[in-house]
Parts: sequence; C-alpha cells; structure tokens
Amino acid sequence: MARATITIEGFVSKDPETRSVTGHTITSVTIPVTPQKKDGNGGYVDNGDTVWYQAEFWDAHGQAAAQAVSKGTLVTATGNLDIQVREKDGKTYVNTVIAFASLAVVVRKPSRGTTGSTQTRQGGGDDEPWPATAPKPETGAQGGGDVWNAPGNFSDETPF
Repeated sequence: MARATITIEGFVSKDPETRSVTGHTITSVTIPVTPQKKDGNGGYVDNGDTVWYQAEFWDAHGQAAAQAVSKGTLVTATGNLDIQVREKDGKTYVNTVIAFASLAVVVRKPSRGTTGSTQTRQGGGDDEPWPATAPKPETGAQGGGDVWNAPGNFSDETPF
C-alpha cells in the first residue's frame, strides 16, 4: 500500500481543538503554510497561496499535543497526507489532513530586525528576547542574558 508522507513547518494558527468520535478523542492542530521566496534584500516574501493543514492526534497522543502547543507555537509536523474533498451548497471544499502525525516544537534564536510571527512569538523585540511567560535560561557565571552569544557558544549555532 502506498502512502504520501509530508513534513511541514509553520506556526499553529489557533489553540488545538479536541472532539469525540466513537469513544475516542481526536485533537486537531491547525498549521497554515505559505510558500516564500527570497526577495533579494536578505528577506522573504510570500510566493503563493496559503495551504491550511490539520494535524490529527488520537487519544493520549492528542492530549500530549494539546499540552505541548498553543496558538503561535512554531512546529514541524510529519505524517500521512490525506486530502478530503466534499461538496456543500454547490461549492467544493478541500481539507488537507496530516494523519498519524508526529509533532515537534521548533526552538529558534529570534533574528534581529525580523518582523512577523517569529519575532513576536520569541519575544517583544531586541530588548526582551524571551516571552514574559517563559522562564529565562540560566546565564551561568558570566552573567548577561544572551545565552546564544555567551562565551563558549558559537553565535550561528544553538547552544544544545
């Protein structure tokens, strides 16, 4: 049997939704993905229509996914692609579902000068690189608040 497997990366668009079906719970995580291309100035611009994916998790997997992510979380989802087409009132609707999904939260250093969801999710700006609700990382004996550029770390790589 052939399966189409897909991996996407994007920001969760709303808090996970859970529903019950025949004695099971299904948790859906909505992840929109818009293709982008380099704009020639070191940035990126949208290059196509947004595709909305629903990553679905059953029972205990769904509970874990609902606890791990919320609106705005950057994630990578991998699973089997399931295209569901239906018609209602003369219109055709397409649902793009990632079934039997695995989900990973992506941790990234916020880039300075970046606008959009990455900067907003990671922090408010250059003065405060960590969200107010998240614990700040330990800075060690060196002090300071930037573990990414602390002595012993390479500025282009994550410290873990």
